[in-house]
Amino acid sequence: MKEPNQSQDISLSYSLFDLPTAQHKAGLAGLLLLIDSMRQREIGPLPAVIELASTSVKLTFGHGSLQAVFDEFYDAELTEAQVKTKWKGRPLKREGTVEVTDSKTGTVKQVKTFIYDVVVPKASCLKHHYPGDERGWLKLWRDMLWNALRGRPTTRFVYEERAEKKPSTVAPAVWKDLAKHAIGITTGKLVVGDVPGSLFIGAQARNAERVPFSGRVDENLLLHFWPLTSLIFVPQVINREGDGRDKGFVLAVPEVSDLVEFLDVFPRLLSTLDPQLRGYRPRASVIDLPAEGALEFFRNLSLVARQKTEGSELKYSVSAIELYHLDKQGNNIKVLAADRVVPPRGLLSQYEGIRSFCRNPLFKSQLLMNLLRGLGWHEGFTRLFAAYPWGFFVQSEKTPGTIPYFSSDVRKKFRILSDEYQDQLEAYAMAGITEAKPQSLEKRIYEMIGAYVWHKAEVKSGIKYADFKDKKTIDGKMDVPSPYRDAKQKVCADAFLAIRSRRDQDFIEYFTGTICSVPQFLPADDYVFVSHALLEADGWEKIKTLSMLALSAHS
Repeated sequence: MKEPNQSQDISLSYSLFDLPTAQHKAGLAGLLLLIDSMRQREIGPLPAVIELASTSVKLTFGHGSLQAVFDEFYDAELTEAQVKTKWKGRPLKREGTVEVTDSKTGTVKQVKTFIYDVVVPKASCLKHHYPGDERGWLKLWRDMLWNALRGRPTTRFVYEERAEKKPSTVAPAVWKDLAKHAIGITTGKLVVGDVPGSLFIGAQARNAERVPFSGRVDENLLLHFWPLTSLIFVPQVINREGDGRDKGFVLAVPEVSDLVEFLDVFPRLLSTLDPQLRGYRPRASVIDLPAEGALEFFRNLSLVARQKTEGSELKYSVSAIELYHLDKQGNNIKVLAADRVVPPRGLLSQYEGIRSFCRNPLFKSQLLMNLLRGLGWHEGFTRLFAAYPWGFFVQSEKTPGTIPYFSSDVRKKFRILSDEYQDQLEAYAMAGITEAKPQSLEKRIYEMIGAYVWHKAEVKSGIKYADFKDKKTIDGKMDVPSPYRDAKQKVCADAFLAIRSRRDQDFIEYFTGTICSVPQFLPADDYVFVSHALLEADGWEKIKTLSMLALSAHS
């Protein structure tokens, strides 16, 4: 049987159940999104969408429509980049100048610059949907492309030829493969082709051992388009000086489970993204933990879906989010992490709760890790306390002013837990339950640490809390004397460091001999409750963590 010529059409059928990865499924949705965007912008010729169902689609491509799709997807333009240092190996277009103001003296001087022509992907399909101007989400998407997926200059030829107004050379090669696939369908022969890393994260067309990475050519077609349906985030890392910096890009790739619903909801999602900038990145794109990208994707998708349904049954078009943390290091693109997040029931509401009050990136990251792993909210903090200086956690003159206070977020968390405990007690009372009263270890430890800190601060400063508790500053806050505040922070810091270095019986002896050495106004039942918790297997670890968190909150 002869291959289809350029005047014939090629039909392709896809089922979400048969596609092997989330990138393939997202690619199918991305292709359909591109076709619909081209239709709205009256760009053609277009492939024919013969049948579109929730989990399947049938498409018909002609040679011209395939060429049009690739020309549009890889379309690019030349723009000028003005930099202060010369680029090696790049032809200089011209020299220029820019005015720079000295921050100390206020004087303005002219600085010499160098101007180059650079290729910029147009991404007109996304520009059609993203809010704001090209400095926000669209710029982030382009930066990700140039510094992650197409981080090696040799992989950018598909955009460079389009910047020169040439037809994409990818289309004829794909047409040839699809023609072989059409013959293979009739003869029962499977036609495969190489899959490069620029199309599939983590792949190599040929690895160091010359082993190929291959896929069905009709499925390889889809891998061009999955970036259109992915959200891009910028993870922030905090160093030991308290300074934050961007660390590569996180790509959140949706595993689409309902094509029709996704194609309806996703464009709305893009248009509702927060366009406000934080520095040179969209504020909403900056995350503290790579997995937060998946939670943000689900959150935005859910918000748009709920607005669309207006009280009717909510449909979910995505079953999971795959995450890839990519970072360009030298000439290599490193996959720093890969993950898959499937939201269990109630996950989004809990994430919303964390998102609503957390500002400190360290506290927020640990809470999110615990949430995704199904652990208690306090788990893992002892490891965090050992990784950073104590000033990050106990508020003092050593606390970095570059990030929101850890102690402030912990205090909010304890207050939330206290309110929840009070609601639980009221629910028991309304139900007439008088036995088996619920207990809250977090609340008890917080109160015991508070009693210790207040007592020791009064002794150290010689100032009673009752002497100033009703005094207010101009802005309505409690007017705490400086000697008392300094003494309180010193007490918290000393106890924090003393507890951090202790474990097992050594910690138990410190807790009972030091923290409990001051008057603790707790009912006898509460003392028994804490004592039993302390003596349980590994109970000391939980109380140690809660004690350090409470010291942070009280500082």
